[in-house]
Amino acid sequence: MTGGNRGELDSIFVLQDFRGSGIGQELMTLSLGWFKTNSIENIAISVLFGNDEALPFYEKFGFYPRTYVLSK
Repeated sequence: MTGGNRGELDSIFVLQDFRGSGIGQELMTLSLGWFKTNSIENIAISVLFGNDEALPFYEKFGFYPRTYVLSK
C-alpha cells in the first residue's frame, strides 16, 4: 500500500486514575472511524518500548507488533 491510504496514530494517553473508564476505547473508536471514513486501511501505532500494558489494549482493536525500530 502506498500514498494516501496510510495512517498513523501517534499516541493515546489516559491518566492512570481514568484508565478502565472507557475513555481510551472511545478515543480509539473515534480515531478508527475517522480512518475508515477517509479510506485509510494501513494504520500504524507507535508504542514506546517498556509500555507493555498498552499492547493488549491495541490488540483488542486488531493491532499487533510487526516491526521494531531501534534508536541510539
